[in-house]
Amino acid sequence: MVIVLAHISFTTTRMELTDGNTLNGVRLLCNSILLNAGRLIADQRVKASPGKSVLKYEVGDEIRLKVKDFTRLSAAFSAEIEAKFSSRLPGAAARQRGW
Repeated sequence: MVIVLAHISFTTTRMELTDGNTLNGVRLLCNSILLNAGRLIADQRVKASPGKSVLKYEVGDEIRLKVKDFTRLSAAFSAEIEAKFSSRLPGAAARQRGW
């Protein structure tokens, strides 16, 4: 499921920024699962901070998600997507005006 979230994020990397947000974290998790045998890899373009991340993984940690971890990650990911992109969706102006 993390890879599915990352696929959504991959389509928006230009708008994702590199400030260590949840979108960055999901992309790093996905890359780590697919390319580094499930151990978290660094990305020099991202200002990641384990203390501020949802799952608190550090570079080199083995990624082992439990249901509660995925639930927290998914909620944070959805909130980040909504915060960054909801104003760009069709009908956003009408929703903001309460129509």
